[in-house]
Amino acid sequence: MSNTLIRSRLIHLLTEEESLFHKTHPKSHELYQRARKSLHGGVPMLWMVRWAGSFPV
Repeated sequence: MSNTLIRSRLIHLLTEEESLFHKTHPKSHELYQRARKSLHGGVPMLWMVRWAGSFPV
């Protein structure tokens, strides 16, 4: 078994996961967009900016 990472495969999987996340959490995305107008990075605590994903749940 090879330990080689296939970067293109990882990018594809990440893109699919982010797309699914957007489809299954539309209200969270809407609230995140609204929060960006009043909160730094759209999150209540600065360290949350570093969370994985394109927006918080």
